[in-house]
Amino acid sequence: LNTKLSSSFFENSSPNPIIGERTESQTFSIIGGIRYNFLPIYGFGVEASTSDMKSLLSKSGSRLSDVEQDMLRGVFFYQYSDLLEFSLRYRFRENLILGNQYDSISMSNAKRMSGDDHSVSFGAVGSITNLLYGSIELGAFRRILNGVQSSSEGLLSSTSLIWTLRPDATTLSMLFTADTTPTAVNDSIVSKNISVDLEHSWTQSFLSSAQCSYGITDFTSTLTGSEPRRDHTFGFGLGLNYIFSEYLTSKFLSNHTWTNTNSGSGYERT
Repeated sequence: LNTKLSSSFFENSSPNPIIGERTESQTFSIIGGIRYNFLPIYGFGVEASTSDMKSLLSKSGSRLSDVEQDMLRGVFFYQYSDLLEFSLRYRFRENLILGNQYDSISMSNAKRMSGDDHSVSFGAVGSITNLLYGSIELGAFRRILNGVQSSSEGLLSSTSLIWTLRPDATTLSMLFTADTTPTAVNDSIVSKNISVDLEHSWTQSFLSSAQCSYGITDFTSTLTGSEPRRDHTFGFGLGLNYIFSEYLTSKFLSNHTWTNTNSGSGYERT
């Protein structure tokens, strides 16, 4: 029997392209779980979490919504070997967007975009081959919003893989995520993002890395003319890492992203 309990709090500042300015938020979350192996190679687990994101008043005076999300997940495990485990997962989430109480339209839109989502996924974690390890999760979600009569379905993934091209020298990492998320602008988005990172050790002390990424964000409520908004985001980055000793490391990281949207002009970040 294994149990876990953790909590986190962080502040975030990021550009918000919908209202055209930088916004800030504070997020507090708690997650707990329990796992029980009823046979040496079989087991089940339950995870529960809650998070509360509060948006701070922006410089222009715009008030965004707060977002609360509660999650319950059940997992069935199969221990294929000492290095590889498979799992089948079911997740239920309740998404609540709390609109700006000073704006009746914001309150109405927030209630309409709140709702529930269900997902089923298959996963694997560990060493997939001698040179490839990490975690894979692929599945589908079904989203039900309060203000939409029909439900919508989409791809669910949380996949992170590392491929050793040259032992102790070169690795290729891939991260792929896909999910639906409520936002502080009274919308419920569906996003798919992939990034690839190549890291090479020139010496035991000097490392370099290069990264590229691509993402698609589909909005549910934000319209551009007669169709929903869709953003395409591209990015690339470079990094240098020098290890002076086991106590001191110096890093240089740089990245640039640009977004094309069918809602007005795009934007860039460096």
